[in-house]
Amino acid sequence: MTPATASPTAYRRFKTWTGSVLLLGLVFLFAGNGLVLAALPKENVLVVGIPAEHGNLDPCYGGSPHTTEIVSAVYEQPVGFKIEERDGHRVQAIDDLNGWEPLLAESVEISDDGRVYTFHLRRGVRFYPSGNEMTAVDWVWSWQRQLSQPAIGWCIFENTEASIVRPEDVEAVDRYTVRITTERANPRTLPFMRLQMFSILDSAEVQRHATPNDPWATQWLAQNTAGTGPYYIASREPGSELVLAANPHYWGERPAYDRVVIRTVSDTSTRIALLTRGDLDMVTNVPARLAERMRGRPGVDVLSVPSGDRVYIAFNVTKPPFDQLALRRAVAHAVPYQAIIDGVYHGSARRYDSFVLSEIPGYTGAGFDATFNLDKARTFLQDADTLTDRTLSLKINAAIPEHEEIALLLQDYLGRIGIEVTIEKLPSADFTNRVFAKELDFFIHQGISWIDDPSTIAGLWMESGAYGNFTRFASDEVDALHQTWRFEPYGPERNAAYQRIQELYNQSLTAVYLVLADHIVLMRDDVDGYVLYKDTGTRYVHMRPKGQ
Repeated sequence: MTPATASPTAYRRFKTWTGSVLLLGLVFLFAGNGLVLAALPKENVLVVGIPAEHGNLDPCYGGSPHTTEIVSAVYEQPVGFKIEERDGHRVQAIDDLNGWEPLLAESVEISDDGRVYTFHLRRGVRFYPSGNEMTAVDWVWSWQRQLSQPAIGWCIFENTEASIVRPEDVEAVDRYTVRITTERANPRTLPFMRLQMFSILDSAEVQRHATPNDPWATQWLAQNTAGTGPYYIASREPGSELVLAANPHYWGERPAYDRVVIRTVSDTSTRIALLTRGDLDMVTNVPARLAERMRGRPGVDVLSVPSGDRVYIAFNVTKPPFDQLALRRAVAHAVPYQAIIDGVYHGSARRYDSFVLSEIPGYTGAGFDATFNLDKARTFLQDADTLTDRTLSLKINAAIPEHEEIALLLQDYLGRIGIEVTIEKLPSADFTNRVFAKELDFFIHQGISWIDDPSTIAGLWMESGAYGNFTRFASDEVDALHQTWRFEPYGPERNAAYQRIQELYNQSLTAVYLVLADHIVLMRDDVDGYVLYKDTGTRYVHMRPKGQ
């Protein structure tokens, strides 16, 4: 039996031994012509069930939460995330501008003008698997890769948002000191450096796998790693299982779990059944209706953690008939918001009225006043005088069951005001590709902001041509205000500017805010330590057996 093929229950019970016979939980070691009876040492092993396997492991590529879980386990960044207690749960700090702390950098100095950052590196940090010590050379090379052309994944975008634009502005002062000069003072520079795109790579190891056609080893890094994180990838069976093992070179506190076995089980009911009988320790991505049935089940804990996961209806306002504000208003007032919270999410969700969440300085819900009112909806629909065909096609991601349940409610209630809705379920990859290509005209979407700051949110959803502006909203006033205030620190004037941006965006109703969905996790009752990050990816370094 090897770690790649052992069953989850075997993983929890037995450490693999070479040259021994395993029988009835004992080990018989051969010593000369005799046998020596020895107790079998145990490992702490966490067995996790996920619905789909990871994607590209190159830190420059932002992927699914399941990919983030692997990347965050094997790589680290200059600074890390602060954790806080909210509503009885451990979560990533809501205040992103101050929500960072040193990680691979032992300390950071910032110049008086806010443009120069001097990082003093931790000494003795080693990469896995090479064992090479991390030095300033690795930092400089990692940034050269991040800022290389053509762009690799999200790396240039994230660096630009952090005001780091030229490779030559990242300098090695000495073996353990790095100086970065930014384009301008930017309060978001350090918060952005917490993200996986800023991972520090083993430059010597990665360059061994570079080729003339692939000078930054993107093909190798897609499925191989060279980081400093608390775990490394010990084995994997594509489509079935990936095993993380504690990094023997790790500079920090050793993780509580020696191994994390991540099993791909696409069917949600099967994952829950495996958890119930003890073959899995942890399951995420569980629909609220199924999680509700597990409450009170012996041996299982249900965590429902309030999150910033924004679920919304989106309209492409450049495509008729969704270019008509009256139609968008009619749809917004026909949405049964409370029925979605109660019937789809079983109370594990709450309403919101701006992409900038209410806990964030500069928030306002002004301009979004949609309430469930079918009479209002009918009145607005009468004003949509160019709507000759009252049949609309609503696109949803087939991989998200809650979206189908919401779509069915919309089909019902829009039908009550005279709009016939057909539901088009798209495969997850196709849906995502078409969303980012900005091809869809009427769809349900869900997303988070990696940095919960008004300027990041406006630059993601509201600025003309922004990467995440899937509705093609455009406003000269919004663009001008954003360009003026995006890099300024918090303050009354900046807050007022972003409140105006939200008001203009909300009035356009290019997005109808539905709910903030709780993040639901099912765990065996002997597992503890879960921390919710805004990207919803599990950080296995926090997990531990209960009581440890």
